[in-house]
Amino acid sequence: MVSAAKERFIYSPEAMVKGFARVSSDMVKTPSTELVVKWYRASYVDLQVWVDKNQDKVIRQQFSFLGLIVEWNHIQGLKTGYVLDKPEGSSQAKAIQVVYDKSYEPESVRQAIEVLSLTTTLAEKEEVINNFEMSPTISRWQSFLLITKHLLGKKKSFKK
Repeated sequence: MVSAAKERFIYSPEAMVKGFARVSSDMVKTPSTELVVKWYRASYVDLQVWVDKNQDKVIRQQFSFLGLIVEWNHIQGLKTGYVLDKPEGSSQAKAIQVVYDKSYEPESVRQAIEVLSLTTTLAEKEEVINNFEMSPTISRWQSFLLITKHLLGKKKSFKK
């Protein structure tokens, strides 16, 4: 038996970004760099942006709207997916589970860009939209160096 939605929603990018604002910012130290994690949200959307403090560059972003996920990072590029709904009254764990598509869905990316282009309080707006449009990634060699630097940094912190 299918249950009806609790409220009716008509897709409107303008309505989705109403009240869009940054709700938190955290500093995260990794062995290789310091990251600033910014969280923006409105009633129907969430955006998390990870900025490398040393380079002042976005290295990861995740946009969630109406149960869809559009994610980009500088190593893997673009990914899309959806939040897996759990049955009402389910005893399953409360953790949110994201199911990623085998290859990214261009329509989900297009909608994410459409919604984000209407934001007025997103400091990294141009960079975030560009990352979704162009999906730049670092080279395999750069990726190897970054992971090696990260692992060596972890090894040093364990020895202290």
